[in-house]
Amino acid sequence: MEKDLDHDNGLDKIKGILIIYVVFGHVMEEIRLDGFLGVIRSVIYSFHMPAFIFISGYFAKNLKKTYDSAFASCLLPFAVFNTLWLLLTEESWYLYMLQPVYVFWFMLSLFFWRVSIPVLSKIRGVLWISFVLSLYVGLIGSADRFLSISRTLSFLPFYLLGFLCSEENLSRIRKIPHILCILLLGAMFFLTALMNIKQFVPVKMYEFIQSYEKCGISDKFGILQRGIILLFAMIIIVCLLNLAGLKESLFCKIGRRTAAIYLLSSFIIHAIFHLIVKYNGMGRIVGNWKLSILLSVVLTAAVLLLCGNHYVDKGYHAAMKKISALFVREILPHSRRKLKI
Repeated sequence: MEKDLDHDNGLDKIKGILIIYVVFGHVMEEIRLDGFLGVIRSVIYSFHMPAFIFISGYFAKNLKKTYDSAFASCLLPFAVFNTLWLLLTEESWYLYMLQPVYVFWFMLSLFFWRVSIPVLSKIRGVLWISFVLSLYVGLIGSADRFLSISRTLSFLPFYLLGFLCSEENLSRIRKIPHILCILLLGAMFFLTALMNIKQFVPVKMYEFIQSYEKCGISDKFGILQRGIILLFAMIIIVCLLNLAGLKESLFCKIGRRTAAIYLLSSFIIHAIFHLIVKYNGMGRIVGNWKLSILLSVVLTAAVLLLCGNHYVDKGYHAAMKKISALFVREILPHSRRKLKI
């Protein structure tokens, strides 16, 4: 395609908003998983990764279809940061290279989506097949975290939707009356919160890791729940695409630095809460939901300032390019080595 798809302000703005929710959700996850914070997390988790993956799929149309590009921007960061996390937080780490931990599953799944999309996009009816696979993988208890198989298949429909979404489709979505999307978005958030309060759909279901059985529900009920989650996420994505304006903003700048924020924020959040636990500060925080939310907001802002500034982003990409050059030059000497997330 001749047109550069890397600088759509609307999509960059959505990415910026999403990465803020990602960090905010991870901070709250360190505090508690239930109660009012659990309701907030269920709303955030209902759309933030599906929308992120949709946009990744959309931008994938403009990526060079070379395996070293996927290696440099996805697989290598996964190997580096997943290993670093294990070295810093686990006593035994060597078996986990095939079992992603914490947030790093996304980089491995993104690698699989990147290298397979040229083939998948040519399969007739692949989008419907991906929805069936997303529902089906929840029946397989052994999928779980191994090679991020469960999440790779569960989130695949969103990557394909993004890849198959044309500029014309995006333009049509943006022409939908805003009031309709505002009402739909409000309805989706309200229903998601209500389903969590009524314990109809627990937060764990949005992670797409465990099988239905491990989530404590029957297979039939699990398929129904995941079907609802997929439907709600698609509606929310359409609403976000419609409501995000095209003017340049701070969110656009943040949205162009998501790789560094996503990967580095995990270490900062972990270090902060390690200190809080060390000095016995968790009890007071957990027992006060207002204090929990305030702390989450403050820490999210602090993490974004630390990881989302121009210098850190530039340093991250420079470091990854140097590390990838050690491998790519020898293994794939004739390929382009442009880092993109």
